Amino acid sequence: MSKITEINLKITSDNLRKFCQEVDVGSANTSRKHAAFMALEAFISRHAGTDAHTKAYCDIQGILEKFSVATRAQLLAENASTLASALNKQEIHLIARTFSSVSRNGFQQILTRAIDEMTGTQQNHIRQWIATWCSTAKQQAEEASGYPDTLDFRNTDIDLIEYTALSEINSLLMAR
Repeated sequence: MSKITEINLKITSDNLRKFCQEVDVGSANTSRKHAAFMALEAFISRHAGTDAHTKAYCDIQGILEKFSVATRAQLLAENASTLASALNKQEIHLIARTFSSVSRNGFQQILTRAIDEMTGTQQNHIRQWIATWCSTAKQQAEEASGYPDTLDFRNTDIDLIEYTALSEINSLLMAR
């Protein structure tokens, strides 16, 4: 029979704030910092028990939320910069990787920010390139399927994630 062991943690606003600042300064990887803050927030939330209804708990969650919001904003900026560069260089694999790494809503936010930071000339160039790429890819996938209005990406050299990412971008750009 195993003996249940436990520890009691004492978390104060001050020591949590200091810890979060250390995590924030101690890592250059924004994604890892954000994941750490989110995990810590979930851990405290799950194990707070009756303390979840106290002012101290609310203060602690507020501190964690502040750091999470800040790292989320940093991630948004970093991803928007990466996406803008990939769009300008027509790096389809990097565009698809960015697309795959976030939610659909997150990708739309990143894309909107990236596009907003571009000149009109850059936007037009990207709009033309993506429209042509999507049209060509769709035509190849239709021809590979043998059926009307059916796309077959398995029999083409077109990656489905790449097609989906560029189609999302194409839709957003055409709506502007």
